[in-house]
This record gives sequence, structure tokens and C-alpha cells, in this order.
Amino acid sequence: MKANGNRQIATALALLTLLAFAVSSHVSVQGQAVVATQNVGGTSYGVAYDSGKGQVFVTHFFNDTITVLSDSNNAVVSTINFGTNYEPVGLAYDSGKGEIWVANYGANTVSVISDSTDKVIANVSVGAYPQAVAYDSGKGEIFVSSGTSKTAASVTVISDVNNAVVTTISVGNQPRALAYDQSAGEVFVADSGTNAVSVISDSSNTVVATVNVGSDPSGAVYDVAKAEVFVTNYGDSTVSVISDSTNSVVATIAPNPHFGPLGPNGIAIDPATGEIFVADQGNGSTSATSVTVISDATNAVTAAVNTGFINTVIAYDTAKGEMFVGSDYDFNIAVIAVSAAQVSTSATTGSSTGSSGSATTSTSSCFSSGSI
Repeated sequence: MKANGNRQIATALALLTLLAFAVSSHVSVQGQAVVATQNVGGTSYGVAYDSGKGQVFVTHFFNDTITVLSDSNNAVVSTINFGTNYEPVGLAYDSGKGEIWVANYGANTVSVISDSTDKVIANVSVGAYPQAVAYDSGKGEIFVSSGTSKTAASVTVISDVNNAVVTTISVGNQPRALAYDQSAGEVFVADSGTNAVSVISDSSNTVVATVNVGSDPSGAVYDVAKAEVFVTNYGDSTVSVISDSTNSVVATIAPNPHFGPLGPNGIAIDPATGEIFVADQGNGSTSATSVTVISDATNAVTAAVNTGFINTVIAYDTAKGEMFVGSDYDFNIAVIAVSAAQVSTSATTGSSTGSSGSATTSTSSCFSSGSI
């Protein structure tokens, strides 16, 4: 009996060891987790992180509002109201001025918001149907892309010193997203209508290259460590990697089955880990949707984090090490801890009620193709 008892104890200990190993192995592979969700009262069409205030700004196209979240507790601290049919979409944080610049799709303007008061202090006229915004920290300028399949495509350059338009640059059809490359002093424009990326030099404000990518490019982010730009291609569910030294595609990533018929959209980077986070709409019929994580060292998928809703926009909070993910199908913002112990899909706050300048990217200003 004693020998049998010892064998039983040994067997139990072995099973516990195997279980512990399995759990620890899971933790090492899956290093990201949803740690909170917050109901923001409307669907999200853009999200930007304000490093000066530790806040996240979220645009609501149909509500004509912006929700401001504190990253200390993920609570709503302010709501900024716009005029009727302003339809705010893309936005960017200007760290030099402490301002948020917002593209108003319906008003053909860009609103300037002071982050000290959360109030609009200026409106600047730009091209028809502006969608995306990027801040050029090297020049102290704002780049705004405008245009649809039926209107002229352009990028308006604005000085943040006097909020005056410096110039307007013609680009490819339907420019949907922008990424600023501070190393090369260039702005990369995802032209969804031409399946290409226009490269603008900020010293001459001219297009210096055009790079063919996948179908319907919809998001872009600059990776300073690799001197590369990652572009999401909504139409064929891939990610193109562009070298900024040659302005050519060096890799095309078809991450996983999650990149289904609804495609990848917003994209952001965690420079500390060299990981790219892709807001993936996934496959609506199978409910396969996640934020997909790609290593910039291997261009391979390392994780997929389920937010519980279709993902379209995303921004990285450098101070907290968190990704803020929104959707133009849902009223929630999900907060992903990039170094959390394990993947979790539980929500801590809020509920689903709807449908719809630095080395890092702090904005996501694209929206699902055909949604507006």
C-alpha cells in the first residue's frame, strides 16, 4: 500500500509539473491581453494618444463628437462636440503644441483642439472629404489626406505655428492613411484607390516615389528601428513592408486566417518590443476577429488577441505600454496590455451597444473600407 501510495504521489507531482510547464509555455507565447474595455458612446473612426496629458482621443463620425479617455483609469473625462455633419474621422497629436488635429470628413476642414482645455481653437479648410492626419515633428507641420473615388486626391500641409496652409500636394486616388518617417523626413500616403503608397519629401513637399502594394491599402505605421513602413492592405488581407532606403516592398505578410474577407485596417507599433499590432476586422461570418501581432524581426505572426468585437482603429500609449483599439461596428474601446501574462477576453467596464510624431505611431485614422 505504501509503495502504491508513493507511486500515486509521484504520478500526481509529474502531472502537476507538466501542467505548470504547459501554463508557463502559454504565457511566454501569448504576451498580450485585453485588460479593460470602455463604452465610449459611439462607434470609433479614429484614435490618437496624447503623451503630454496621458489621454486618448476617439472620434465618432455619426455623433459629431470626440470622447477623451484618461489612460490612468480608462475613464471618460471629456466629450468634445462638433457642428452637425462635421463627421470627425482621422486625428493626430501634435506634441510640439499640445494640440489634437482632427479631420472633419463632412465639413472639409481640420479642427485644432487644445489638450489643456479640450476645446476647438481653430478650423482650417482643406480638400474635400479629409480622412487621415499625421504630425511631422521635424517640420512642425500637419499633413492631411483628402479625396474619394469621385473627388480630387490630395495632401494638405499646414504649419502648426499659425495654422495656415503651406501647400497642397496631389497624390493617388483615395488617400486613406498617413505615416511620418522622421528618419528620412518623409510622409507615406496609403492610396487605396490605386493600390499604391505615395512617398512625400517634407523638405520639398513633392512626391518622390510611388510604391505598389496590395489591394486597397488602408493603414500605415513607421518602424524606426527597422527603417520600414508597414502598410495594411484591406482588399487582399495582407501587410506590405516597405524599406525607406529604397522605397520598395521587401516583404508581404499574409498573417493568419483572421485576415478574412473583412480585412486588416488600423496599425500601430510598440517600439520597445518591435511588435506591430494590426486591427483586423476578420471574418464576420465566423466571428474570427482579433488584433494580430507581428514581429518586425521576422515579419511573422506571434499572437492574436481577441477583443470581442470587430477591430478597425488602434493607437499605442507609450507611457502605459497599452494599445487602445476601437471599432466602427461597436461602442467599446478595448485596452490591450502588451506585456500582460496571458490572453484574456473578459471586459472590465462598459458594454457593446452599437455597430460600427515620434518613433512610434500614436494615431489610427483609417476606417473600414466602404463604411462611409
